[in-house]
Amino acid sequence: MLAHLIVTGIVPAGGDAPPADDGEPVSLVEARRQCRFLDNDTTHDATLDHLRKAARSYVEAYTGLSLIERTAQLRFTRWADIARLPVAPVSAATIQYIGADNITATLDPVDYDLFVDGYESGVDLLAPAPSLGRGRAPITVQVSTGFTPSSVPLHVKQAILLLIAWWFDNPTAIVTGPALGEPPHAVAALLCNDRLFA
Repeated sequence: MLAHLIVTGIVPAGGDAPPADDGEPVSLVEARRQCRFLDNDTTHDATLDHLRKAARSYVEAYTGLSLIERTAQLRFTRWADIARLPVAPVSAATIQYIGADNITATLDPVDYDLFVDGYESGVDLLAPAPSLGRGRAPITVQVSTGFTPSSVPLHVKQAILLLIAWWFDNPTAIVTGPALGEPPHAVAALLCNDRLFA
């Protein structure tokens, strides 16, 4: 299956700590607390802001989940390939394709069904598949994907917080002992059941 993921835009969404107001799963205040700083201590904010975004990106790459709301374009070579979408969670999808006449067309929503079952999602065609034109990836599925900050599962958020503290305490990622430079094993343990592709 050939699927190219192209992020075309991020739509920010809105304990005790205030939720992140920039769409990130972990707010700056939560990052401060995880690194044992007071809520109003802004001394390390630039570093913590970078780390919380890097940790979110790491968890996204490790799991395949989209942890912030975004629109993504997925490109496929065959109609059969859209039966399983390589991103999650998905809330909506539109489909365009290059037809046999090499003109781009939009598939009528009555001709397909988006199914979502937990993290698994895909598209079932309800009508005969249109003929495709030439091209490496003539099918484009545009999906709305991602969590709002308040809907990110707690164990996934905890993994992000662990990474933030780990990277803050080990800025060179080189430590002595049996796990040189590796993030805490607890991160993998927290995320092992959320990986879309093992």
